[in-house]
Amino acid sequence: MEFRAFRELADPGTFHRYEIYADTDAFRAHLATGHVAHFFTEPARHSTADAGALTQLGELPTA
Repeated sequence: MEFRAFRELADPGTFHRYEIYADTDAFRAHLATGHVAHFFTEPARHSTADAGALTQLGELPTA
């Protein structure tokens, strides 16, 4: 539903992605795609961290 990319101002070599999916099933379907599998093998070629450095966030409920 939403995808945004960010670069840290204090460290321009550090990037963050923010993604929103309709539900858990949509997220799981995304994880099963070929381009996501490719993403998890690519960071080693371009980064000092691997895909394990990813942080998943959970949305806080609103009142």
